Amino acid sequence: MNYDKIIESNNPFLLIESTNLLKKLSRKKRFSILLLVILATITILIFANFLVKNSRSSNKILISRESTLNAELTKMENINDLLEAEILILKKQVKDISNKKDEKKLKKISKYLADTDLTGTGVEIKLKDNLSIFGTFQDEKSIVHNTDLLKIVNFLWENGASAISINGERIVFNSYISCVGPTILINKKRISSPFSIKAVGEKLDINKIKNNSFVLSLELRGIGFEISQEENILIPAGKYATYME
Repeated sequence: MNYDKIIESNNPFLLIESTNLLKKLSRKKRFSILLLVILATITILIFANFLVKNSRSSNKILISRESTLNAELTKMENINDLLEAEILILKKQVKDISNKKDEKKLKKISKYLADTDLTGTGVEIKLKDNLSIFGTFQDEKSIVHNTDLLKIVNFLWENGASAISINGERIVFNSYISCVGPTILINKKRISSPFSIKAVGEKLDINKIKNNSFVLSLELRGIGFEISQEENILIPAGKYATYME
């Protein structure tokens, strides 16, 4: 057959003739072509099914995660409500006791509320970033972190402190000490080096604080550390009390 003439004449039966060509292919070749078509179709269907299942699985994970976070948030809100209720009860007790002029019990409850200034014997600890040529801000060990302050505060509580402040911020039951860039956030206030930690407590022992393993590690890092015994330390009232009004 002269296919050039068919093409030149724009013969409408060209498709039929081409189909006839396929018929002339061997049975084995036709089977191979059909098999390839079937395999390609199956592959596409499997891939599409995989995409659908993967999308459904991702959605289930996101929904589950969201549900967990909502449950945690609800739990924290409930705890916060209970704490606020406790504070309100304690504040009411303070007013009742104050009316009865029971100064001893009033002082005991006020200690936990931290809603009044406290003055007494204690210690002052000063911390400062290592700014020597061997300690730069590129080295995390050369600066005071929020975790360093937390460890010192916890150590002071464990060793007889009745009130603590950092740079004038009273540390109370709901205080948080977190790192925010180059500064540290305490009671919603940004502070930076140098840090002054004051603690009231007659049983606080300077030598015990100096020889604490964590304090010694601060000195090895080049962190500036000074401690002094003070007879008349003022710890301001906790500002959290104003949040509850």
